[in-house]
Amino acid sequence: MINPGKSIRDVYFNALSALGAVSGYISDGNGNRFADGNGNLLITSSGKGSYTVFDDLPLETLPQNYIYINAIDYNQVGNNQLYVHDAVVTVDIVTRQYKKIDRDTVDAIAQEVMTAIIEGKLKDTNFQIIDVNLISSRYLTNQDGAYFLTRNILRFQQNLIKTKN
Repeated sequence: MINPGKSIRDVYFNALSALGAVSGYISDGNGNRFADGNGNLLITSSGKGSYTVFDDLPLETLPQNYIYINAIDYNQVGNNQLYVHDAVVTVDIVTRQYKKIDRDTVDAIAQEVMTAIIEGKLKDTNFQIIDVNLISSRYLTNQDGAYFLTRNILRFQQNLIKTKN
């Protein structure tokens, strides 16, 4: 049996990393993967600066803007004839600004993420990924001293069909 959670996490990480035209990833040795050696990707069309992509909640000094794959929920919906999963992936976009709630940057990054996930062709060698859609988007703002953390939590739903044994 092939773990669909690992496959979908890798597909999303690669799609988000490709926003900055970076291929592959570099590990910090602690299980965290970055899109490049500095962890920086340029936002391609919005011009709002750079951000870092993590494949899980980062446990280190955080950059000003970052994206991480917050959660992956999936369940098997197929039968004995077909191996199918319904999966929901939560992508969390976070900006940290001094004395400012910065929804413009969060929105610009969210637009790039939605374009990469919904309009991009998500590819995996073990699963065909179909019917990708955004099922929710939610803003959260937290204060950390003089800094504001502005988050946009995007949830994407898709179907995964096993393509090989």
